[in-house]
Amino acid sequence: MKDTKIPKNIVELVDTFNQKKFAKKAFLYTGKEHTYGKLHEHILRYSGLFMQKGMKKGDKVLVSTKMDIAFIEAHLSVMRNGLVSVPLDPDTKQGRVWNHIEFLNIKGIIADKDLIESWGIPENLVLLPIEEKEEKGMLFSKLLGKKQDAGKDLSYPAVLDSFPLSSPPEDIDPGSDVYIMFTSGTTSAPRGVRISHGALFSHLQTLVNQLLFTENSRMMNVQPLFHTGGLTQGLMSALSAHATLFRHIEFSFQTIEKFLDSVYTYKLTHVHMVPTMIALLNNYGKEFSDAFKTDFLEVVSSSGSLLHKEVWRQFENQFGVRLSNFYGLTETVTGSTYCGPDDETYKVGTIGKSLDCQVKILIDDRVAGVNEIGEILLAGDHIMKGYYNAPELTGQMLKDGWFYSGDLGKYDEEGFYYIEGRKKLLIITGGINVLNAEVEEVILGIDGIKDAVVLGEEDLTWGEIVVAAVVVHPEKELSEKGIVEECRKVLEQVKVPRKVYFLDEIPRTKSGKVIPTKTREIIASKVVDAMDHFSGDMEERVLKVASESFRLDPGSLSLDSDNRNLDEWDSLSHLVLVSNLEQEFNVRFATVEIMKIESLKDALNIIREK
Repeated sequence: MKDTKIPKNIVELVDTFNQKKFAKKAFLYTGKEHTYGKLHEHILRYSGLFMQKGMKKGDKVLVSTKMDIAFIEAHLSVMRNGLVSVPLDPDTKQGRVWNHIEFLNIKGIIADKDLIESWGIPENLVLLPIEEKEEKGMLFSKLLGKKQDAGKDLSYPAVLDSFPLSSPPEDIDPGSDVYIMFTSGTTSAPRGVRISHGALFSHLQTLVNQLLFTENSRMMNVQPLFHTGGLTQGLMSALSAHATLFRHIEFSFQTIEKFLDSVYTYKLTHVHMVPTMIALLNNYGKEFSDAFKTDFLEVVSSSGSLLHKEVWRQFENQFGVRLSNFYGLTETVTGSTYCGPDDETYKVGTIGKSLDCQVKILIDDRVAGVNEIGEILLAGDHIMKGYYNAPELTGQMLKDGWFYSGDLGKYDEEGFYYIEGRKKLLIITGGINVLNAEVEEVILGIDGIKDAVVLGEEDLTWGEIVVAAVVVHPEKELSEKGIVEECRKVLEQVKVPRKVYFLDEIPRTKSGKVIPTKTREIIASKVVDAMDHFSGDMEERVLKVASESFRLDPGSLSLDSDNRNLDEWDSLSHLVLVSNLEQEFNVRFATVEIMKIESLKDALNIIREK
């Protein structure tokens, strides 16, 4: 195992960015190179901005932008100045944003200009509106007769030039918060995980060593930066080793070939994915099975949710490469146990062995023996400080130095750990955590809903998908599309139920608790009863299938509807659409055909050819 010694804190790390050895080197590739030296300069520019705005150590700053380089520079600058970064999904709805602002007492916001406007953020909270430069903007302005602002460029990153280069604090307390990241919680009580500077850098050293990172590493990790898999496993790990991070592509059906070609094109040494991506490559990347067979590729890894054994084996057999699997939570920075890439920790179907931390399996108050299933407890320097402003919840999850994960697991005779399920109600879909209660709260607020329960339905591609079972008041009429539309107004797309089942009653115990197994049995019987087949005009059938796949009214769709103008058409719904079309027309799409489907007209033309 390589042992790359990393800087021990954010102050030391940022200081290295301007060293002669690294200043001209790319730390990030997004289609263009972004250098360590320029990153260092922009962090000092941000320091000038924070001084002008009167920001103080410990102040919390919300960071939310779809522009990778802007997010990275803002997040690093907040950290380096002793402020607390609060990364947030740009798709977060206005109500939830304001919950976070008030709950955390946010002192400043760095976000996309359109987000600031749509969220209704007052000027006194805005530190910097992010506006991406449009290459054709000047031409269009001339055509429209608009005057230019005396050459002043307010787009990012040019806008940073208006702030002076200023020195950030010389030291930062390792016990202070470096960021607060939200894990799934109800809308009324967001769960903010507090990670300290010390915990972050302790864990970064573990990641760099286990993943074999060096300054020559070239890693592709395209997970969202507002989640720990993209932020820590990707960005911070690469920076700590002075490696180069590749985020030049968004993973989707249409980009699978380009995604796999990137390994050769950019001579990647590391590729990190979530199980959903791996399952999609298994199904639709078969024509590119030699993509990972290179002399320079060192590690292909997965984390974020349960990696099914059959998906794991299929990937390794199909692509001829070892797949490493890591387990951790937002509360443990990102990891705790590691399966691979080394032989000692590698065993398919497991989450490997612990590294730089302690693990024990607890059954009630008893430590479990070999192959006994209990709750996974974790202890180490990488554990969170607690949940923000939630002492009772923190006390339930942190006891005597141990973090109670809520995950069920076991270990075998060789010391390998396994995930066996979850003790707490949580759905993990495509690597994103969704708390059942969060979605239930929204559904129960819909006029006409008498009772509701939200469950995870097993899916080999996504791990689980979110489904809801509802009971409607007799005098009310509600449709699946109507319920989904109400959810979309409040919830991020990934949390919106993919299916809604209408039940006469939701089975509960005498104490009122839902009986999940019985609920699933009733749902299964409903599915069997509902099996019918639609016949009619081919165009109508495509539109009907699309409306069901996207949970939209058929009247809102046309054959010209495409993945650029339809927000509901994301990677997950694309898979649903393809699967439903195959079932409806009894056809099978080839990988290249799936990649070509960018509009409903594309889908119709391919079906007609078949």
